[in-house]
Amino acid sequence: FFRRGLAQQALAEKSENPRPILQAARKDLLCAAKLEPGNRQVRKSLEAVTKALEAPQKAWECSFLLGSDLYGDRQASKPPTPPPVCSVCGHLGHSVCGKASWLAQRAEWLAVPETEVAKEPDSFEEEGTLMSALREIRSSKDDEDYQCGPDLSDLSDDDREALEDCIESTERPYPRLRGPVTLTQAVRCAVEMWE
Repeated sequence: FFRRGLAQQALAEKSENPRPILQAARKDLLCAAKLEPGNRQVRKSLEAVTKALEAPQKAWECSFLLGSDLYGDRQASKPPTPPPVCSVCGHLGHSVCGKASWLAQRAEWLAVPETEVAKEPDSFEEEGTLMSALREIRSSKDDEDYQCGPDLSDLSDDDREALEDCIESTERPYPRLRGPVTLTQAVRCAVEMWE
């Protein structure tokens, strides 16, 4: 069995289609290994044939999975954009953090320049300059950039009643609103109810 397995192994190296020949060689070398389990030369030849059988199969599988035939009609996608790097802490995933991020978000939310939001009062017992700037914006009705939002009169009677029921409720399940309500409308409704 051993000699026949070696002969088939040598023949497989010269063949264009070595797989069936290598399978036969492996079968013979397995029989030889069972007959002489302590023979190192048989074991070494069996390992070489087994590796030779595995190598072409893996190469074929990789070429099938990664080859151009499977997705030949598609173009390669663009690589993903790299995540932003924080200018403050240097970590990946966000562009800015900490106080700078908070100031930018607050300025956007209040519709006030970021420089105005960044000014801090001398003492936190005082209102500071931001409060006076907000009062100016809110008091000037002519300013087109500042919108107070929809008024309570924009709500139908049923929507207004549902909003009042929701504000008055103290236990679950809270009543559902009939439609979307802005924060401005909800606050104005609460203020009117509690006055």
